[in-house]
Amino acid sequence: MFPIFVVLIVVIVIAYYFLNSEPNANEVIEENQKMALLNAKKILKAQERWKKNDYDANGKNDYILGPLKTLSNISFVNGNSISILDIKISNSDYRFKNNRIACDGYYFTVASTSKKWKLEGVEVNDFYIIAIPEKRGVTGSCIFLLNSQNKAYYCSAEYKKLMPTWPSSKELQLKIWKELSL
Repeated sequence: MFPIFVVLIVVIVIAYYFLNSEPNANEVIEENQKMALLNAKKILKAQERWKKNDYDANGKNDYILGPLKTLSNISFVNGNSISILDIKISNSDYRFKNNRIACDGYYFTVASTSKKWKLEGVEVNDFYIIAIPEKRGVTGSCIFLLNSQNKAYYCSAEYKKLMPTWPSSKELQLKIWKELSL
């Protein structure tokens, strides 16, 4: 009887330890990075819906470069509104420093591959999503770029540019950015 009781206590202590232990930093970073790619894909899908349904009613099949919040609160003339992007993701828009809240350890934003673009009043036929760790090296070790053709790249979160741009051929040759298969 005694050995079974001791074994049972040991099993309970081990189970309690594993159930109450916190994940290590590498596990957190890995999970955040998986979620960053998943959330970037959600932004991509919302952009595709925007383009397909012409939610801004400008008569053009284009994407939106405005705030991500636009995708989570689309209002129509008749007073109806819909959301095509989770508010948690849209609140993580990197451009709004004072009002952004990281989503799974990352911030997101949308940019045009064109060198000349304005936030409003431009037809955008190509864009990319930028996913930047909230705390580089702590909540994520990579920066991700995903474009409207589903092509993706990543680089170290230690990359010196504050706001990364679509990789140049030189950056690709130097292997600063590496292609990511989705």
